[in-house]
Amino acid sequence: MRVLVIVLALVLAGCSAPVRDLDKMQKCQVAKDVMATGLPVDEFKPDPVPPLPDDSVQDPRGKQKGDSIEIAAVIDADPQVVKDSIAKAVNARGWSAKSDDGSMVSYESPSGLKGDVKLVLCDDEDDFVVFTQQGK
Repeated sequence: MRVLVIVLALVLAGCSAPVRDLDKMQKCQVAKDVMATGLPVDEFKPDPVPPLPDDSVQDPRGKQKGDSIEIAAVIDADPQVVKDSIAKAVNARGWSAKSDDGSMVSYESPSGLKGDVKLVLCDDEDDFVVFTQQGK
């Protein structure tokens, strides 16, 4: 009976790994697409600019449709440093921030602007931070 439980656990673990890898690959592709098709943040001037940590990301690019902004940038530091820098930038604006899990930060301004930040760690190439922001 123990052997059956162990084998079943190993099979289930093996089945869930490709699903996680597929999800990770999709998130990496979304970040790469934003980087490839978006404009440099300095060019399209989002209003307001998401709380980008200048010292730990490079080449932020994105697009804006109405009140919705999507920005991706290459991580240029340890992911935890980037996450901490984003939280500091959010707090410096007087906005509230919360960390949902190891790779996610959400923020909100007093005026109702809401944003989510995902750290996208890709195995093959660069790692990214992706901002999705709604409102003004």
